[in-house]
Amino acid sequence: MAQASSLWLTHSTMEPIVYMPIHSPVRLTFLVAFAVYLALLCPDLAWEDSGEFITASWCLGVPHAPGSPIYVILGKILTCLPFGSVAFRVNLLSALLSAIASSLFCLFLYRRTRERQNAGWIAMGLSLSWAFSPWVMRHALAAEVYGPAWACLMGVFVLMDEY
Repeated sequence: MAQASSLWLTHSTMEPIVYMPIHSPVRLTFLVAFAVYLALLCPDLAWEDSGEFITASWCLGVPHAPGSPIYVILGKILTCLPFGSVAFRVNLLSALLSAIASSLFCLFLYRRTRERQNAGWIAMGLSLSWAFSPWVMRHALAAEVYGPAWACLMGVFVLMDEY
C-alpha cells in the first residue's frame, strides 16, 4: 500500500500548477491556426513550386526530384473532395498539415514548461507566434512540402520529449 501511495504522490507532483487539460490549448491552437490559414488560403495557383505540386497531385506524377511522394499521395486524396478547385484542395493540405504542426509544437512546448503557471496558454501563444510568422504563413497558404515536413519534425520533437 505504501508503494501505491508513493506512486500517486510522484504522479501528483508532475501535474501542472494550473489544472487545465493540455488538450484545450493544443486543440485551440489547431483550430485558430487552421481557421486563419483557411481564411487566407490561396484559392488558385501560387508562387514557386505550387503549380507543380498541384499538377502532380492531380495526376499522381513526380513534381521534381526528390518527388515528395507522400505529399503527392495525400494531395491526390484531397483532390477527391467534392468542393473547391483542385488547386484549393491541394493548398488545403498544406494548411491542414501546418496547423497540425503548430498544435504539435504547442504540445511539445507545454511538456517542456509544464511546471510553470499557465504553461498551456504560454505554449499556445508561442506556437501561434510560430504559426503566424511570415515564413511559415507563406508556405502554409499554398501547395508546398513544408507543411508535412514541419508536422513530421514537430511529431519527432514530441516523441523525443516523451521518451
